[in-house]
Amino acid sequence: MIGPVQLMIIGFDGRQIPAPLLEKLHTLRAEPAVHILDALAAHKNRDGTIETEGVPDLLPDPAHEPGAILDRLMARAGAAGTMGQTSNTGPSYLFRSDALPDPRTAASGTSSLALLLEHRWAAPLRDAATEVDAYPIDTGWLGQNTLTEVGLLPDRQGWRPGSSVRSPAPG
Repeated sequence: MIGPVQLMIIGFDGRQIPAPLLEKLHTLRAEPAVHILDALAAHKNRDGTIETEGVPDLLPDPAHEPGAILDRLMARAGAAGTMGQTSNTGPSYLFRSDALPDPRTAASGTSSLALLLEHRWAAPLRDAATEVDAYPIDTGWLGQNTLTEVGLLPDRQGWRPGSSVRSPAPG
């Protein structure tokens, strides 16, 4: 059985995936807890047209045409269509999604990289939850601003988690 799957879309300026991002994604390929199922790059041209292409070098062992699963997912969802459903959609439906972003609304000259990630580490948690008929309430990712506000990340002015005193930022 496949683990919980996440769609992550990262935007950037220009056509080329930034080198530091590519480097981290290549490192992720070797990580056993997360598996890249598919990768699709999209670029919005100045005339508003969108070009897409699979990114085969991000897939550890492509069993399909790179980008094909994401292409089908986007087409099925109508890009802006909702993927989410109610919490009572049946067994094994622990994680749900929100609306997919519509690439047509991106600024001209920008690109995005869509990644379909299998969270293998979460499969045992999902299985345990479904065995007891648990169901999803909600899920989401917390950004850096929120993590800073709750004390899990230092802010740029040198505040450290767990401290109410500001200290000089490390140099």
